[in-house]
Amino acid sequence: MRKQEYWKQEALGFARYYSAFWLLSPKACVSKFLNARTNTVMSLIGFAKNKVVLDVGCGNGIHLERLLTQSKRVVGMDISKEMLDAAENRLYGQGKSNYMLYLADAEKRFPFEDNKFDIVMSIGLLDYVTPSKVLLECRRVLKDDGLVIFTIPKRPSIFFFLRGSLGNVIRKMLLGLPSIANALTRNELSCLIEGCGLESLHVKPLWTTMWIAKAKKSVRQEVHSSE
Repeated sequence: MRKQEYWKQEALGFARYYSAFWLLSPKACVSKFLNARTNTVMSLIGFAKNKVVLDVGCGNGIHLERLLTQSKRVVGMDISKEMLDAAENRLYGQGKSNYMLYLADAEKRFPFEDNKFDIVMSIGLLDYVTPSKVLLECRRVLKDDGLVIFTIPKRPSIFFFLRGSLGNVIRKMLLGLPSIANALTRNELSCLIEGCGLESLHVKPLWTTMWIAKAKKSVRQEVHSSE
């Protein structure tokens, strides 16, 4: 199944991982991991008052919801209309109006002008797309003093058995998750960050399976995004 089709068909099922509790099951591990990831990302963002935040691949809006009350404006974009519908329901339920949602492909030019956002985040997206395409666009729409926060699968990892041909079958049948396209070593991640005109501020693993990174625009390098 193509990634885009997965997120259309499985939008609500995946969203349940953030709120469901399965005792002593593989899905319980996924749920705990996703919530640990969200908490770590929020700690990296810190105080976001009066900030304009973009979530690339916002999914069901779980991260936007956490930022809604303290940010000046939150903006989400996703390739799945079904995910955006779930995000709309989540955010509308908070009684706030300081949000916008866009249907857009993260591997193409973002529908925003240059230097627009204080914080650009992409959580759980670079697993499946071309990382450099997304990060170059994140950089383009980021203000000069802004921050990029993103995640990408890590290697080596004790969860290597969930990657590759057999691992993808296990992910689909046991966990209902799509296959992973990317996993980087720390050195590869450093090269990716630098190559996209960013300067690393924080890189740490989560559960040995994923890198969580925070970066800013590099003043030493100008790069140009490509559509």
